[in-house]
Amino acid sequence: MARNLAAKKADRFAEIEWASTANGAVFVHGAALWLECSLESEFLAGDHSIALLRLQRYWTYPEIAPLVFHESRFRTLRD
Repeated sequence: MARNLAAKKADRFAEIEWASTANGAVFVHGAALWLECSLESEFLAGDHSIALLRLQRYWTYPEIAPLVFHESRFRTLRD
């Protein structure tokens, strides 16, 4: 699912179950955490922009393991 959402194609959300709020927040079903944020401010940083977000609401799903992407591959967390 993460690779599909990161792909450069027309409909990245095809075949992915998701929901949205009236304010435009998009939530992917199966994620360990949902964050609903608003844009507080934006700064230019070279050829990128840095967005500062204000957290409005959140939902956690502790039964779902978090997604970890490190050194170009997916990994699991261990105690």
